[in-house]
Amino acid sequence: MTLSEDQLLDVEVAKAVIVNRFFVDTADANYLTARWCFSNKELQLEFKWQALHSLEKYLKAALLFNGKSAKNYGHNLSRAFCNLKGVAKNLLDVHTLQIETLIKHLEIYGCAQNRYNLYGNEHGSVELSNLDLAVFHIRRLICPLDVQRDSGKTYGEELASDPQFYFRNNNRLLETAVAIESHPLHHIACDRNTFFAPANYQHSAPLSPSISATSSIINDLILNPMRDAQNANDWHISSELTDWIIKNIQLNHEDEAELVKEKNGKAISLNIEL
Repeated sequence: MTLSEDQLLDVEVAKAVIVNRFFVDTADANYLTARWCFSNKELQLEFKWQALHSLEKYLKAALLFNGKSAKNYGHNLSRAFCNLKGVAKNLLDVHTLQIETLIKHLEIYGCAQNRYNLYGNEHGSVELSNLDLAVFHIRRLICPLDVQRDSGKTYGEELASDPQFYFRNNNRLLETAVAIESHPLHHIACDRNTFFAPANYQHSAPLSPSISATSSIINDLILNPMRDAQNANDWHISSELTDWIIKNIQLNHEDEAELVKEKNGKAISLNIEL
């Protein structure tokens, strides 16, 4: 059945509503949660997880608004961002390297496996400003870039003419939190956020440059003791832990393979029969 022009317009409007509610609203919630977690040292790993999810959903929303599928990406931000760059043309050029660096960092420390702190964490004072930058420049692409507006310019052309401009949607959570001073999330959305905060917002003092790290559980309790083993008794303890964690805890294939490789390699070096 062929749809009329009015029906086609209704479909496009409905698609936009779906994308905004399914992806943008939930991404805004993830982003604001990430900003709150950042200020709480005990929640630094949760900051990574929430930041990754916010970018994942913003990327998918921008792709969908521009006629691309959001399927088959999972948590692979790098691939989604690569495809968005093709859609955005030159709109991301200046910020591409900074966003890609953040994405790689989040894919390591904010990945699904690291929800359990398997790989430890590296946390720096610049992460929040990098996230704000990435969210702003990806979120502003959540519009049909090639569609012409009443001004005679396309959405993409209007964005290109002013790098600090984005099409605000006051029905979305982030815009609401930024605009309403009494909103419970206003301070979380605005503080030290040079991309979204109103010009008259009184920010907290800038963060002092810092970086911190926590080590990997697997390294601390299994791999390092395995590598340091001086005799069969030391090796057997690490070997038992290796077998136990592989049997009872879901790891990815690469982590399992590394554990087995280290276990077998150390056994050979100590002349232990496998």
